[in-house]
Amino acid sequence: MLNDDEFIKQFESLKLDSSYFNHYGHIRLGWLYLNRMDSSKAEQRLVTGINRYATSLGAAHKFHYTLTIALARIINQRLAKSQPENVGLSSEISWQSFQENNHDLFNDALAVLYGYYTKEQLALPEAKVAFIEPRVSFTE
Repeated sequence: MLNDDEFIKQFESLKLDSSYFNHYGHIRLGWLYLNRMDSSKAEQRLVTGINRYATSLGAAHKFHYTLTIALARIINQRLAKSQPENVGLSSEISWQSFQENNHDLFNDALAVLYGYYTKEQLALPEAKVAFIEPRVSFTE
C-alpha cells in the first residue's frame, strides 16, 4: 500500500496505478484532502483531480460531479462528528479509525447517498456535470 503522500503525488501526476483508485481510493483521497485543507478547496481539488484522472484512463464518462461532492461532504460531516468537542478540526482522525467507524461508506455508499438523493436525482444528466443539491441537507 502506498503511503498517503505517495498516493496523492501519484494521483495528482496521473501516475497512480488504476488498481489503487477504486471506490476505496476515492474515499481515501477525499479523507486525505479534507484532513489537509479546508472543505471548499478539498472539494475543488477532488472534482478537478478525479475528472482529470478518469480522463487520463479513458474513463471520463465515469466521472460524476454530484457523487464526488456529495461523498466529500458526507466524509467531512463524519470527520466533524468524530472530533471530540474540546479538540479543533486540525486534530486528524486516523484513516484506520475512519474506516472502522464508517463501514457503510465503504460497503454500500449508494445506500448512504440515497439517504440524501433519490435515484432519479443522481441519474439526471446535469448531476454528472454540476452539483445537484440533495433533498436532505448533509448537516441533518
